[in-house]
Amino acid sequence: MRQIVANVEPGREIHLIADNLSTHKTKAVEAFLIDHPHLHLHFTPTYFSWLNQVEIWFSKIQHDIIARGIFASRNDLKRKIMRYIRFHNAHAKPFRWTYRNPRSSHHALAFSFKKLTALETNYRSTQPILDATNRIIGLSPKRHAKKLRSVKGNGLKPTLITCEREEDQTDFVVEKVLSTMRAAWVSGARQSWYGPRIGRIILR
Repeated sequence: MRQIVANVEPGREIHLIADNLSTHKTKAVEAFLIDHPHLHLHFTPTYFSWLNQVEIWFSKIQHDIIARGIFASRNDLKRKIMRYIRFHNAHAKPFRWTYRNPRSSHHALAFSFKKLTALETNYRSTQPILDATNRIIGLSPKRHAKKLRSVKGNGLKPTLITCEREEDQTDFVVEKVLSTMRAAWVSGARQSWYGPRIGRIILR
């Protein structure tokens, strides 16, 4: 931001659009904005990264080059990405997106025959897992009303494990998987290569 302010004539209003990354909302940023009242930050809505043009560009590179490619070396990857960029620039068209306000009368009229369908039926998790999920969803002030339900009925209840670090979460899950597999092999219960079904665990 210092570089932006330094390259704009004094007194001119500056409007900067940024995403909701936490580094954009630190105390240092707040202090800088107080010292430069002509600089205004505007944040894109949460989970709206598709509004960011560079995010769309990175997505195209990932989809068209990286996910579908085979690379013999780092230089090979670099060469193919640069070739893709040159081809894209030769046929480039602007990214365009549109937005309709669902509260506007025009939008409401256009979609008046539609109805909102909540996807509530779950075919993988058991009901105790979804009960815990429903309670978490219910704590959100901004949400669509829904109640997840399982076609499997009852099952193992989730266990809440408190971990201070992400590394602790990884260690716990790995050890739980390995210990369950060892117990299965010792008892001779060879239900599958992965051992018996393991109860799901909610980490916090």
